[in-house]
Amino acid sequence: MNQWLYIHEKLYQSQDLARIDFADYIQDLVTNLFYSYNVNSSAITLKMNVEEVFLAIDTAIPYGLIINELISNSLKYAFPSREPGEISIGFCSLEANLFTLTISDNGVGFSQDFDFQAT
Repeated sequence: MNQWLYIHEKLYQSQDLARIDFADYIQDLVTNLFYSYNVNSSAITLKMNVEEVFLAIDTAIPYGLIINELISNSLKYAFPSREPGEISIGFCSLEANLFTLTISDNGVGFSQDFDFQAT
């Protein structure tokens, strides 16, 4: 299934569109991505440090799209030979309507000669 459609479908299935359990949503989204990319979860582990936060759907959708893109990029490029690795996701509320999202992996990274300012 197209991940963009999955994000919207999953969010709109919520019982209360004003309050989405974002921790559950992130877990479902990432599980779906691992399945879509046929990832062996014993080779690439997922570490989540996600607070129980309830978001309105208009806030959850952009976060879902960002998470989808970053995790997809990690799964496609960070572990090119399917070597073991780890993807970490953190999400917490700093104050009302202010959140921190952190996504990282310990994959191959950029090549030494990569110039991100020239791309």
